[in-house]
Amino acid sequence: MKKVVLISLSLICVLCISCTKPVYTSFETSNAKIAETLFGFKLAQCNEILEKSYKNAEQILIHNGLVDYKKEYYKNNWKLWVNQYEISHNAGFITIKNSIGDILLSTPYNDKDAIFNISYDKKYLGICDKRKVRIFDIDNNLYEINQYKDMQCTEIYFPLDTTYLIVNNKNRGQIYDFKAGKLVYDNPNSPIFVGSPYYFYYDNTYYPNPPIIDYVSTKNEIISLNEGKRIVIQGLKHSYQYDENIVAVMKDKEGITVLVAEIERSFIPFVSTAPFCSLRVLQEF
Repeated sequence: MKKVVLISLSLICVLCISCTKPVYTSFETSNAKIAETLFGFKLAQCNEILEKSYKNAEQILIHNGLVDYKKEYYKNNWKLWVNQYEISHNAGFITIKNSIGDILLSTPYNDKDAIFNISYDKKYLGICDKRKVRIFDIDNNLYEINQYKDMQCTEIYFPLDTTYLIVNNKNRGQIYDFKAGKLVYDNPNSPIFVGSPYYFYYDNTYYPNPPIIDYVSTKNEIISLNEGKRIVIQGLKHSYQYDENIVAVMKDKEGITVLVAEIERSFIPFVSTAPFCSLRVLQEF
């Protein structure tokens, strides 16, 4: 009888979103609810909003004298020169070569475009090498920074000013104070999303992620890296059948508006419904 009860409770816990592990954060935490839905869109219109968001982010990079090097990588057929190093994707591997063509690093590509990233100031290269975090100082002959070595990852990101390092390991998302190596945010229930759950089309190229200017998100949170603030959102739906994820955050004098992608899963094999999205206003409390 006890075994039946335990099994039943376990199944309920799996299905219930409330059965989650606690999130650790040193960020100031507040709550918000969705006050209203402004507009609903089909996928093509979602892309237009994401493109506008990308252009705004790109203008901020230009204003700060920075470059989205991952964009150059996509536009140049999966190849990029950073200082004297060539980074390329070929035959299922991400490869780093020096100026004379010697291979310095070659790691299997795992269908994650964020398996490597370059800081916007072109000083650091982060890579998931066989799912291990490796950080290299590009300005210092690819000197490897050992404080993150042997940590596991599937995605790695640098925000705008390289204050933080974002590390995803499958469904776990973490943020570190980059220089100190100190963990400031740990979510065991969700990876950290820095862009769209689907590719979007911009400047004749498909991109999975816009530049990280300030906000990142999880399934039900927004994190402002500039303000050191975490906003927990009430009202987003997550279940085995239906999923809502934040894909863009827009802030103006009136407050915060989020673009939410809504995906409904089908129980028919090989059939899925097209995602759509909506603009929603957040009200903090």
